[in-house]
Amino acid sequence: MQSPGIVLAEPRLLPDAPAASKIDYFRSHLTHQQTLEWLREVKSSGRKVVGIFGGEALAPIILASGALPIRLFGVAADERASRRKLPRDTCPLAASFFAAAETLAREGLLDAVVISATCDWKRKLADVISGLTSVLMLESPLERAPASVERELRSFARQVAVMTDLPVTVRNLRSASDKLGVAETAFASLLRVRRLRGSSFSGAEGFVVGESFMKDDVCVWAERCLSLAQSIAQTAEMDKTCGDDSAPRILLVGSPAAYEHGSPIQLIEQAGGRVVCDDSHSRLSWLYSSNFSERSDGVCFPSLSSRWAATCFCSLIGTEGEDCLMRAIDDFSVDGVVVHIYRTCARLQMESPGFVRRLKQKGIPYLVLETEGDPNETSRLLVRIEPFIEMLVAGKRRGM
Repeated sequence: MQSPGIVLAEPRLLPDAPAASKIDYFRSHLTHQQTLEWLREVKSSGRKVVGIFGGEALAPIILASGALPIRLFGVAADERASRRKLPRDTCPLAASFFAAAETLAREGLLDAVVISATCDWKRKLADVISGLTSVLMLESPLERAPASVERELRSFARQVAVMTDLPVTVRNLRSASDKLGVAETAFASLLRVRRLRGSSFSGAEGFVVGESFMKDDVCVWAERCLSLAQSIAQTAEMDKTCGDDSAPRILLVGSPAAYEHGSPIQLIEQAGGRVVCDDSHSRLSWLYSSNFSERSDGVCFPSLSSRWAATCFCSLIGTEGEDCLMRAIDDFSVDGVVVHIYRTCARLQMESPGFVRRLKQKGIPYLVLETEGDPNETSRLLVRIEPFIEMLVAGKRRGM
């Protein structure tokens, strides 16, 4: 029997409305109460809920089993209470995920979490969360033979199928992959219109759209994303001066923001820059690679394995997808790059120097911004960001 959650709805453009009003939909799905109400409806229908950390490419398998994949970041009502149970130097993303898992488990709205163990913090998190709900942990795909990675994904599919009592069939997997492919195409469309000089769409708004992914029905999210992209493109075409072209165009890479207020994106734009692109959770790769439903080998496990291996990290730095970042510098007419690194992220501490060397070789201005992931460090960060933006503004005026 096919789960009703696997039925594919074709995206349709919504009636025209100002882009600003369309952002409200995405912002509403970042609220604690909205998430709880949605998941209560899902659970009342008999579906299982599986939280994902470091493996959005695993979502087709979860959907194909009849369960609902959800990104847990920012779901908790009060993350501070949960963070007090963790070491002070915990990765901000891991802390946010734990707080959300604790909240939903307490409400009876979380059946399992799946964690891609691509760093030590994710391994430690698996141990902590195991006391709250079932944990399915996949080893890092780096430096592993493709056949080994494929075997692990097949084992994961069997584990999820046992939980839901619905086998992961080729038909369900294809339908689930189509749903994710529609969402990826919609998000890629939004990324493309952000390249337009006349676009007034901010990086902060882009953050809201990205963070709301997998916090509502995937096809509804795709519809809204396509509609938003259309509105932005129309506005930019009607008035190519609506965006402030004097603002330096920034590519933000590295550690994803764990919160909206006081995030590097918000601070960069507060200082006068404009974040035209970011690689949060490796989603920039959606613009440069074929999505699930477009792959020539269909939805077989080798395809999913390569997809997971390419996108299971928080950032494309130090991965095969790093070339996407260098390509985006040209495609988005980037004036400068901000490399954001959590001090607790050992992987990016080791991998970012190689990326910085590539920026130097290309003559791209950059700022390496190390943070604690604490909203209270705003003043200290602005002291670093503002001179960088001022330097870029001066360069634009000189015609650099």
